[in-house]
Amino acid sequence: MSSNEKRLPHPPIFRGFPRNLAVRLFAGEDIRATEAQVESFRNFAHAGDPLADALVEEMRSLPAGEGRRLFERAVDDGIAAISDPPDALAAFFEHMESVPFWVDPAKLELAARAMTRTGLLGVYGPLPDLALIGGYLASRADKVLVRAGDLDKKAPRRLAETANWWVEVTSPGGLDRFAEGFKGIVRVRLTHAHIRAVMRRDDDWNYEDWDSPVNQIHTVGTLILFSVPFTVGLRALGFRFSDKERAAIFHFWRYVGYLMGIDPELLPADEADAWRITWLVATTEFLPDEDSRRLAQAMLAATATTHGLSGDDPATRLAAWAVASLHGSYSRLALGNHSADQLGIPNRPPFQAAIIALAAANFALETARRSIPGATRLSVLTGDRTRRAALRRLTRQTEADLTYTREATPPASVASAAGRDG
Repeated sequence: MSSNEKRLPHPPIFRGFPRNLAVRLFAGEDIRATEAQVESFRNFAHAGDPLADALVEEMRSLPAGEGRRLFERAVDDGIAAISDPPDALAAFFEHMESVPFWVDPAKLELAARAMTRTGLLGVYGPLPDLALIGGYLASRADKVLVRAGDLDKKAPRRLAETANWWVEVTSPGGLDRFAEGFKGIVRVRLTHAHIRAVMRRDDDWNYEDWDSPVNQIHTVGTLILFSVPFTVGLRALGFRFSDKERAAIFHFWRYVGYLMGIDPELLPADEADAWRITWLVATTEFLPDEDSRRLAQAMLAATATTHGLSGDDPATRLAAWAVASLHGSYSRLALGNHSADQLGIPNRPPFQAAIIALAAANFALETARRSIPGATRLSVLTGDRTRRAALRRLTRQTEADLTYTREATPPASVASAAGRDG
């Protein structure tokens, strides 16, 4: 076998329990890549989003405030509502509003219903403890967040804003053209382009060690966190998805990736593709450093705030410690001891036992749901109500910015850039 055909060994995160078991049970095939495939993947480390990047440059050339005004008009009313739109704005929204031939609306609806019925466990479990904390293992992608400063204060807000985005996107009908989920994707995509523009003008950005900011690898890595680890994390918590639901969920995130401007060569077409991308991200990007640890610690500390535990009295502090211990224990169980140790997540077996007990109880409920007529529909309605109620409280507590323009952005730089960018 030539070197171009020889598959590389698994990265550390896939060698230990429970990730090694997850790969065997859920990946379904050998997901390892060759050296040539890794090199091809790494070519995207300095690739941006041409349509969004061109739009940001065009907005800078317009009178102050005009670019943002036109953009928001197109978001809310469609590009057809603007007579003679600027070229880059028209091209950007032509892409956003063109639905690829492979999109199946029935699958999008099935996926949204399946994710909505996860309710509060979906919002408070895999989202912060696996998707966000696990994502901090990718140290190069962390640098934008670290340079934004004030990690402890911003962590609760970051969780609230991410949770709001996720709930709106995954709600039934959330990807319809004028739904809040679709609009959130549009705004986040532009925000990523603004960040790239700001960092390109920052002489301190270390391209050699950190790659380009918010590059294509970072974007597809974020997308993958909402599909492979998230789905596996939910199954570990006892949720049961049918084969049709699981296939629909990966189809759903493929379309989200298209809307986020991910290069077609990187866009996973199905679950097998998503696992291969996960492997590539883990192999090339999971290089945790002290920044990874700081971000993970800040997110763990933020869990108390997101549960409304912000008092200074002994009872509140004890409850906050218990909540953080539960979240950290789930992270440790899901990520494995090696990655948890790298992120400084405490090892507290009694709380891990509580997570396992919760998963067992939820599995029993999920098994009953599948056999009781109308139970699945009821769980979707209940899941939607509970997670939206939680988001309203989170938004109030954290002063979340639901326009997403403030998330993960160096305040002073972006404030000045926003003025220039219109």
